[in-house]
Amino acid sequence: ALIFLFLYCQEVTFWALDFSRGVLRTVEELISTLLLPQLKQIPEEFPAGKSVSNKINKQTLLDVVTGFTTTLSNSSDILEKQVVLKPCSSRLMEQLKLVADGEYNFASPHLLEDAEKCALSWVSQLEQVLAISDQIRKETDDTGPRVELDYWLRRKATFKSLLHQMQNPQCKSVLLLLQPSKSRLIKVCPSV
Repeated sequence: ALIFLFLYCQEVTFWALDFSRGVLRTVEELISTLLLPQLKQIPEEFPAGKSVSNKINKQTLLDVVTGFTTTLSNSSDILEKQVVLKPCSSRLMEQLKLVADGEYNFASPHLLEDAEKCALSWVSQLEQVLAISDQIRKETDDTGPRVELDYWLRRKATFKSLLHQMQNPQCKSVLLLLQPSKSRLIKVCPSV
């Protein structure tokens, strides 16, 4: 039993993972610090009889794992830099719950004012994102297609996230409230 315990301690490694920086960052760091160094130590050729194939394509495997860690890093960056629309005031949200589905026409002026403030903050955030995306991106000529692909994936994720947020029930309620009052923001929103 003592020999088994000794062998068990030599073969098994326990890890405590810190997910405070997020799951993606933690997995990326785990692969980068544990798996990649181990893969780099694999010999190019195995001794005969130990493997079906004597040669493995070590560099291809390293490239795939490195690409995966890059993807994890980029995904984590996208999530950290995600644009979140400013939430409406709690007073507005409470009043929107009280307004029945068909009674948006009879909303109080204070409710309309709060809804316009909230929608105006969203419009300014959307305009800022659009202004940033319209700026010319300058890259050096030696960057590869992976950098370009990562850039476009980030832009796609930003716009997809904003679209998803605009489709949530709170946002729809605010816009439905502003439509019958013929708010000037309703004319601005389609152009944004």
